[in-house]
Amino acid sequence: MAKEEGLGGFGTLKFAQTESMWSGRWGWGAWGGTDIGSFPTFVDVVDVQSVYRRVSGLKESARTAKASF
Repeated sequence: MAKEEGLGGFGTLKFAQTESMWSGRWGWGAWGGTDIGSFPTFVDVVDVQSVYRRVSGLKESARTAKASF
């Protein structure tokens, strides 16, 4: 999961591996980063840091529960 935060705490969460320098928003793939790709993306999230922490916590809880089996 990748988080991009802007002014006022608004931001974007992308549910995929971070992209290399030569793909997606940082390279030749999507000039200017306007393409969100084919993976789940939450755009214009209010208080993106709080949502990021919440999702990260849920992800860790799921991983811990899976390891218990």
